[in-house]
Amino acid sequence: MHAMIDLETLNVGVSAPLFEIGVCFFDVPGREIVSSLQWDVDLLDVILTTGFMPSKDTVQWWQKQDYNSRCRPWVPLALALSELSDQMRKHKVEKVWANSPSFDCVLLQRHYEACNIPVPWRYSQELDFRTMCWMDKRTHKPETNHVSHNAREDAVAQTKILFLIMDGMNNVETD
Repeated sequence: MHAMIDLETLNVGVSAPLFEIGVCFFDVPGREIVSSLQWDVDLLDVILTTGFMPSKDTVQWWQKQDYNSRCRPWVPLALALSELSDQMRKHKVEKVWANSPSFDCVLLQRHYEACNIPVPWRYSQELDFRTMCWMDKRTHKPETNHVSHNAREDAVAQTKILFLIMDGMNNVETD
């Protein structure tokens, strides 16, 4: 099983406080999405736990977005990370994808460290969705009809695009 991770944050560096964690669990050979989840994380808890601060520019950018929090309850950071770890174990995740691991995976690792919770994957399990998109020869990506800037929706959309790219790579004629 593989997992596609997406985060929503209030800064752009590796000390960005996150406020949404989205994950899509999928089977590569069967090209099947098994499940997807999202945790809406209490931003004040994140800031107090990690010391990571929002940036003014990122907050202003979010204010211009069509973002709907959907009034879901916020959960403490440690709970969200523990539940993500539980789900990773439950799905026996072998590979972790992100757009890009140098942001999403590193940032998640820093949040795990701040909570003294072991990271549920090793660096050697990380794969880069952005690189797959770069390798794909199409000039545009297919429409996935998803809500932008929603961690779960973005993880699912990225997984669907990944399936299309993988299918296209399997159909490439070789000389």
